Amino acid sequence: MKTSYTVDQEHRIICVGGSWDDFAAQNDGANAMADQVIGHSLWKFTEGFEVQSFLNAIIFSVRQKNQVFTTLYRCDGPNTPRLFRMTATPLSQGHVQVDHALLETPQFPFSPSVVALVRNVCNNRCSMCCSFKVGEDWIDPFAHPETRFFPDSHVVCPACKRSAREGFGQVVEMQRQRPRK
Repeated sequence: MKTSYTVDQEHRIICVGGSWDDFAAQNDGANAMADQVIGHSLWKFTEGFEVQSFLNAIIFSVRQKNQVFTTLYRCDGPNTPRLFRMTATPLSQGHVQVDHALLETPQFPFSPSVVALVRNVCNNRCSMCCSFKVGEDWIDPFAHPETRFFPDSHVVCPACKRSAREGFGQVVEMQRQRPRK
């Protein structure tokens, strides 16, 4: 499955592509269908200030350096972990296209009907790796199938921030290695 969206210089979604509406429908996202998002700010559909800042940094970097940026992230369904690759590509007029490609859907390790539901309200959920902050630890929800986690907010965990900074560093290094004209 592949989806994409393109934002203009004001971060308005100007088009979507791929299996956009199919993915929205599969995830009960009536408010995320193409006709509901096109023309609106990307930030209207991005939950959490920290996540908005993270995505803004990616888009800003892509525009400023005129370089493609790629990272991996999780976008789990209720009973399915899903690994995606996000690629942000600079276009003309300051537009940026963001592509999302499903890479892997590991098998669910247990039957959800047999799991005893234990609710664990957490302060934060990482929007990149889907880990939940429980106390001082970041927990992968699929590593604890007996527990259901419910976040209060969406953030970017320290490991994902570090990974993105390394990705930004690689882009900067590539920029430095280019011969000057």
